[in-house]
Amino acid sequence: MKKPEKESVQTAIRLPRETYDRLRKRDESITDAIKRGLDLVALEDEADEPTREFSHLIFELAREVELELGTQWHSDGIAHRTFRRMLLRAISKWRPADYNDNLFDDVKVAPFRDRPLASVPFNNADDVGTALADNVLQNRDRAARDRVRAINRETLQEIERIHGNRKGEGND
Repeated sequence: MKKPEKESVQTAIRLPRETYDRLRKRDESITDAIKRGLDLVALEDEADEPTREFSHLIFELAREVELELGTQWHSDGIAHRTFRRMLLRAISKWRPADYNDNLFDDVKVAPFRDRPLASVPFNNADDVGTALADNVLQNRDRAARDRVRAINRETLQEIERIHGNRKGEGND
């Protein structure tokens, strides 16, 4: 038996027979499935209610596109486009009143020096969103990503400090 790497507490849970049977059919063990579920609960605990609601909705949307088109959203271009449109439609449920949906407009965000936790130097909402999505896609380990964010934030602050000390010298 593998010894736990961290301090742990043994517990027992009772599952409905249907849940137990479904979990037994999976490739991963019941314990691994429960741990994965608890990891999802931990993510949910950090989110607000609209984010939790939207995240659950994504699973339902994926199911609907597969039922309707007979293929998964990530396996077929038409299914992907359908799913993408579903996501855009679904997220509009939480659209703020001042939201600018014009893709041709340059939607500004506060400069990075005015955003205390900024880790990307852009001041355009689309550029910030693309950079942040790329960061998550390239590094799924949250702790490692947080370390990179901290380093990027320190670098931006140092650039701002150096730029502030230049007093107009050089190229701007």
